[in-house]
Amino acid sequence: MSNLGVFSGSPLSELFDKEKIIPSTFSQMIKVGEETGNMEEMFESISNYYQEELDNAVQRLTAMLEPIMIVFMGGTIGFIIIAMYLPIFHGSNGWLILPIIYRISVSLSCMVIILVY
Repeated sequence: MSNLGVFSGSPLSELFDKEKIIPSTFSQMIKVGEETGNMEEMFESISNYYQEELDNAVQRLTAMLEPIMIVFMGGTIGFIIIAMYLPIFHGSNGWLILPIIYRISVSLSCMVIILVY
């Protein structure tokens, strides 16, 4: 019978306290809402708090990923440029002695250029 939770008359804050995944600030704010009788306002306050936390976390993650993305894009573009111009610098026989990865990347680059224009 004690597993009925709210149906047995247990306060909501006590039930949230028992759960390990729920932060203690959440259950404390629920307790304040129960004591004051303003559950609606407390849930709105909790919602605003966690929305701000989520926005801050997303902003920090984006700030960390931007430099990584810039380096990745720069490396990709640099690889394509090197793959395109390396055969020119080696002369007409350069195409035959290049590794397969360069030949593939030059072919893909040419296809992209053709598709774009």
